Amino acid sequence: MSDRVLVIDDESGVRTTLRRALEEEGFSVRTAATGRAALRTAEEARPDVAVVDLKLGDASGLDVLRDLKQRCPTTVTIMISAYGDVQDVVQAMKLGADDYVQKPYDLDEMVRCVRQTLRASRMREARAAEERPEGPPGLSRILGRSEHIEEVRDTIRKVVRSGARTVLIQGETGTGKELVARALHYESERAAAPFVKLNCSAIPDSLFEAELFGHERGTFTDAQETRRGLAEVADGGTLFLDEIGDAGAAAQAKLLTFIEERRFRRLGGREDRALDVRIVAATNKDLDVASDAGEFRSDLLHRLKVINIYLPALREREGDIAFLAARFVEEFGRQTGKDMGLAPETLECLESYSWPGNVRELRHSMERIVLLEECDRISPDHLSQKVRGSSSLTRARGLVGAARALADVEREHIERVLAETDGNRTRAAEILGITRQTLLNKLKSWDESEERATASKN
Repeated sequence: MSDRVLVIDDESGVRTTLRRALEEEGFSVRTAATGRAALRTAEEARPDVAVVDLKLGDASGLDVLRDLKQRCPTTVTIMISAYGDVQDVVQAMKLGADDYVQKPYDLDEMVRCVRQTLRASRMREARAAEERPEGPPGLSRILGRSEHIEEVRDTIRKVVRSGARTVLIQGETGTGKELVARALHYESERAAAPFVKLNCSAIPDSLFEAELFGHERGTFTDAQETRRGLAEVADGGTLFLDEIGDAGAAAQAKLLTFIEERRFRRLGGREDRALDVRIVAATNKDLDVASDAGEFRSDLLHRLKVINIYLPALREREGDIAFLAARFVEEFGRQTGKDMGLAPETLECLESYSWPGNVRELRHSMERIVLLEECDRISPDHLSQKVRGSSSLTRARGLVGAARALADVEREHIERVLAETDGNRTRAAEILGITRQTLLNKLKSWDESEERATASKN
């Protein structure tokens, strides 16, 4: 079966030319000249790829993209932009566009972009399916054996049983806040209903109400048809408000009313609508501090914190760094057909590093190594310099605490770094934070001291 492409452009010549080029490459192509026709065709045809012009006659390409993502979430989207549409392109990528091509474009380039973007999307889907652990969705994806992470899983189970409708998740970037939000959804009776995410940092204050509550046809110039907001789409399920700490003052006011009443009114509408939705908010900010500083409404914070889940940083999760690193190496090894393991000294380096990017940083680090390296065992040399350097400094601090002369501590530390780098003096100097010449001078002085000691014995 041919891959299906929907071309959305208000210029007849563009539609015809692009359609022919894609059909010659084996694609099944349908076209639409307006935003309304595009959405109707998309719901009928369920295209694999939609090529959307940012400037349409009856609607903004951004509005069409937003509606496409809601109605056909698996459709890959490519935006066509004119020179100078930088802000619109940035907004399109934030709304979920997979790629963009700038006018004037070469037909071969466009066909290649469609094929490559579709291939990349399917590779991501295959990887996601392979990564998905066996067993029920949700809790099984929150990995770790530490006491801290087990407490998080216990809290999720309690929240699910309680039926609580408002939850706040706090933790540093990369700790897995969205995983917890999804676990709360998929482990609950709401699992069959939608899980809808709204990134509060990506939506300007002026557009927040329309994005969350939708609008009636004719409310403003580009409102050619009625559109449901994300809150309405999530009815019966979960509305995930990511980066809630970045919501503006107007957005905070609207959210407070909505959370208190669980009712809303579309922009331009005349009637209130009731919703049954669990609201899960997440932030990497300390909202208590933000509230004290007048940057976040205290009444909204109290409403959100009915139940508060704190996600510990990876450095606080004793034993989880080694466990997760091994799991990630195994996972990426399966995907790439490589059988790799972690050397004990590598685990020591990993556990000595603070991981400011938390689980996400550790995962990306292991993925990079598995993709780029050809080895059976991952050694410290395969790690980034900042991870190796942190490990060396940690050992140095431990040695300083011992009751020995500072010169002995320094020498042992330098010798260990040289051993880690297989005698590479340039790399060792970089890790130690000294010049190569300083390192050579120290080595030379030790050799001369040993020669003098030997001579005095003779």
